[in-house]
Amino acid sequence: MKRRICFSFLATCLIFASCKNRKHTSAYIVPPKDSVVVTHPKSTNPPNDLQVIINEEMLNKCFKALGPIKGKEPYQVLFVNDSFTWVLVNPQLHLHNGKANFTTDVNVITKGLMYSTPCIGDVSIWYDRSKNLINVKITKCMIEIYTKILGTKYHLKDLDLADNFKDPFTFEGPTSTNSDMDMEMPDGSIRKLYITTTDCDLTVQEKQIVVPCELEFSLTPPPKPIPAPAGRAVPKK
Repeated sequence: MKRRICFSFLATCLIFASCKNRKHTSAYIVPPKDSVVVTHPKSTNPPNDLQVIINEEMLNKCFKALGPIKGKEPYQVLFVNDSFTWVLVNPQLHLHNGKANFTTDVNVITKGLMYSTPCIGDVSIWYDRSKNLINVKITKCMIEIYTKILGTKYHLKDLDLADNFKDPFTFEGPTSTNSDMDMEMPDGSIRKLYITTTDCDLTVQEKQIVVPCELEFSLTPPPKPIPAPAGRAVPKK
């Protein structure tokens, strides 16, 4: 009898301790600071009917096709009035989960001095649905330009290489797959089936950019996009 009472007392203590130490799941959830407004109910599943994938290797083919990337600027320090030249060596874009960066070596030539310095830059990637373009742009890539005169180092300027990539690399997105098809029915009639892309998203994954979309099929043609209003003409003086 004593053993049974002890066992019951021990079980009650364990249950009480587990209830006391239990925390509500919501305590571990940090809500996002910025809410996302949607005009239709969000699907419980991510879009996966169609995907456009851009590989890291393909992006770097763009740099190879561009050929040498270099620049030249004048400078003046002490009694020296000359110009420096910089040349990118092996520029590459790197894609990782949720981020991307740009790396390159930079050969710099000033009067009486030549040196090489590595550089790591920031990259922005986004999908412009209105233009159906996937954009990849180098936004910041800083290096120091300096020279030496009689063994003394002189800072010339901080050069942002991103200023030389004003235009992003652009690639066609998934909405170009919007199309229609004629389907012959058993009674011999023809029905036109319209295919449109919806709920497109963009994610940066390891070594690739992925733009997944949902596809909608309908017998009703999609509405035509409304053209942007033309700008007002400025009268000539």
